[in-house]
Amino acid sequence: MELLHGPLRELAEYEEMQKILNAQGKSIAVYGCAESQKLHLISVLGKDYDVRLIVTHGAIRAQEIAADYALYDKNVFYFPSKDLIFYQADLCGNQVTTRRMKVIREILEGKRITLVITADALLAPMLPLEEYRSHILQLQKGAIAEEGALRIRLTTLGYECVAKVEEPGQFSIRGGIIDVFDLTQENPVRIELWGDEVDSIRSFDVQSQRSIEKLRNISIYPATELLLDSDRLATGLKLIEKDTKKNCETLRKRFETEAAHRLQRTFDELKEEIEEFAIRPNLDSYFRYFYPEAPDFTTLFAGRQMAVFVDEPGKTDMHMNAVEKEFRESMMHRSEKGYVLPGQMRLLVRAEEVYARLKSFPCAYLSILDHGKLEVSTQQSFHLNVHSVSPYNGSVTELMRDLKRFKKEGYRVLVVSGSRTRAKRLAEDITQ
Repeated sequence: MELLHGPLRELAEYEEMQKILNAQGKSIAVYGCAESQKLHLISVLGKDYDVRLIVTHGAIRAQEIAADYALYDKNVFYFPSKDLIFYQADLCGNQVTTRRMKVIREILEGKRITLVITADALLAPMLPLEEYRSHILQLQKGAIAEEGALRIRLTTLGYECVAKVEEPGQFSIRGGIIDVFDLTQENPVRIELWGDEVDSIRSFDVQSQRSIEKLRNISIYPATELLLDSDRLATGLKLIEKDTKKNCETLRKRFETEAAHRLQRTFDELKEEIEEFAIRPNLDSYFRYFYPEAPDFTTLFAGRQMAVFVDEPGKTDMHMNAVEKEFRESMMHRSEKGYVLPGQMRLLVRAEEVYARLKSFPCAYLSILDHGKLEVSTQQSFHLNVHSVSPYNGSVTELMRDLKRFKKEGYRVLVVSGSRTRAKRLAEDITQ
């Protein structure tokens, strides 16, 4: 990595940038960087931090950054945002939850990590890290594990009970054999009980059902971000019922009986699913009723050395404000029609609070052009003079021509390839 970082360290501006960032809470603005150059700069400025948080303005851009940044850090993850309005529209199965829980696992294990996140993901509340840690199911060979208790525990963790495990987030129990497909793992595990004792644990292939590896112990992480034991579920349900009753009365006083009926019917169906049929419906939109003081995403890194890098702050700020405005307006209209409760309208963390949190971390705002005043104050601005290289689209002749020109002008050139085979072939073409 020194080969990549060395040239940047020779820049006159680098030492001053690093000095300002390393002073806790200080921020800088850097202008002139194109897309690939931003990631190069992030890799060297963030090298001394446990966590590098890259904030950008859209999901597609975030995934591009995550893919490209793997050149500098293999432990890079894209942390997708939830749909803050249409919680019930489950179009992607548990793919979003799977990605998010894999990131949470990395954080819980204290690993050095690079996270790429969209601005709207910062607006959604998160459970405290200790809440996730306290719900990890630990099992080891020879330990006591009662089958019925495991069923209840896995259901609380968000796992779905099925006849045969086929996908992450599922478990099955049959005759003392418990199969669990941890949402954060590549393969499921099979736990065999001898009475109430764990006799064996092994991972297995979901297609062939053949064993892969014998294990002494396992840690099963939650398959949901909204962790609700029976007490918290009952308490939250009472708050929802109280709020429903209050708002139904208000709607009826305004002679909006249809909206009141709709609100009451929604709650009755929700309560019936939970209490009568023991079904755990999607309760994400009721998050604040179960965790009223839940913090925002940045609090997951309390006590960690984290640096924040904001890609195109103008666009990112615009995206964050647009999401917040759309959410407020949508929830207001839906509340008037009896579709949501006031507690659901208070789901988002305000953008002002997010900016206030970001001030507590070293932060670099990276942009191609200087768009003027930023939403947050910065210690100093830097303008870099950089040039992008046009794509060669497989043309070795064009590459060779530019390499000769760069060499003549005194540049040092590093050619990076996507695979070892391609790199070897490219090297042979260049040296011929």
